[in-house]
Amino acid sequence: MRTAAMIIGLIMGVFLFIGGALGACTGALFEVGEEIIGQDLDDGSEGSTTEEIASAGALAVFVAFILLIGAGLAKVALKTSTILMAISFLGCVSVVAIDSWSAFAFVYWPALIVAAICSALMIMAWRKEGRGEYA
Repeated sequence: MRTAAMIIGLIMGVFLFIGGALGACTGALFEVGEEIIGQDLDDGSEGSTTEEIASAGALAVFVAFILLIGAGLAKVALKTSTILMAISFLGCVSVVAIDSWSAFAFVYWPALIVAAICSALMIMAWRKEGRGEYA
């Protein structure tokens, strides 16, 4: 359970970091473009605004760091890793709540699912260790 949480957590953490960095850079670039031309490019239809894309991307980078640290500690520090995985799950919920419609959300939704799976695996490992089934 720990190994699975570590591997999929590390892989998703890297993807979340890349997607979040691209989202933050793209959103910031469009915000600067809007300032230069003096016109808001958001048309008011369903979707994410440039501010939402930039802020969700920045938050996703932060959440990716938490996920990477939590996944990296999965084999060494069970309780710390479990708590970090749960925090990263809540962070992914926040990222998806901020930006669920942009092109970068294709990384945020799977990250939410993977963080939930990793949290569940680490909680099961924690419970198993508490019963003495792990050495």
